[in-house]
Amino acid sequence: MAVAIAVRVRLFARLREQAGLETEALEVAPGSTLADVYESLRRKHSALEPDQGDEVAFIPPVSGGC
Repeated sequence: MAVAIAVRVRLFARLREQAGLETEALEVAPGSTLADVYESLRRKHSALEPDQGDEVAFIPPVSGGC
């Protein structure tokens, strides 16, 4: 049996307000898709249902600066 992997989900805007969290730690199976991660998040926070016209952004990690 494969060991679950830990992921950290960052929430913004309405999703942050609904969940009451800025980040959420989840464990998912190796090979999980982004859809699987979102479903896991929805199971923990049933209020995180998308509405018509909602925008979802997948932003890769960014670093740098002066």
